Amino acid sequence: MRDPMTWVLGLGLLWVGGCVVVGAVIVGCELASIATAVREIHLEDATAASDDGEAWKHA
Repeated sequence: MRDPMTWVLGLGLLWVGGCVVVGAVIVGCELASIATAVREIHLEDATAASDDGEAWKHA
């Protein structure tokens, strides 16, 4: 049978790796939502400018 410390280290590394993956997914989702919000704001600005006939400035 293997040394119990090997099991503890293995499970610890698995736990840390899982936390890193979950954290990366959360950060990725947050960045995607921020990018979507920025894109929507830019589209609203372009739409408002097109009402004034200045949409070419935002292209």
